[in-house]
Amino acid sequence: MDKLAFKKKILEAGIEKQLELISDFRGSIAELKGTAKNLNETQFDSQQASYNDETNERVDLLTGQLNFAVNELHILHQIDPEEEHDEIHVGSVVHTDKRIFFVYVSLEELVVDGKDVLSPGGLRHSDEPVRHKMLDALGDIALAGYPILGHYIGHRAGHGITHGLLKSLFSDSENFEIISCDQDIVDTLPGSGVQLSEVCKVA
Repeated sequence: MDKLAFKKKILEAGIEKQLELISDFRGSIAELKGTAKNLNETQFDSQQASYNDETNERVDLLTGQLNFAVNELHILHQIDPEEEHDEIHVGSVVHTDKRIFFVYVSLEELVVDGKDVLSPGGLRHSDEPVRHKMLDALGDIALAGYPILGHYIGHRAGHGITHGLLKSLFSDSENFEIISCDQDIVDTLPGSGVQLSEVCKVA
């Protein structure tokens, strides 16, 4: 498969995945609003008011993520699958040393001076750098090929450090054991049952 055909295939898959994400967000928002409406019709006390505040906060959070996902979908639709690039920018397909390809959708630059954020618009969340690091670590560890049952601690970690960790882990078969899990065990594992929209609340 030539590069442009491969780019088109990845782009189509990315758009499909983005549409699924948007649908998931909209479904979660509708479900929260529906639950709140039903509660309002049956309860009239402080518990209801507290639940409404919490629900509104979650709806606002999900709506922000939904809008961000819709903007990313718009960027994906603007990418020309027939255009080749010599440098990395919007629409590039990046070939890494591990032969993993990515459609380069957007580049977010954050300028800081000590604790001051200089970038226009600032942060989307007060702890956004931490959220970003958490998501990076989850993505890097997911490339191991198996879910890992273990304890991960990262101190000023990044893609290179996490890659080095996995490389060291798998360099010796004595370091790990591959086990089979039936559904009963899977259901007890951390993260079991988590929906994609819940994961995306981190970033």
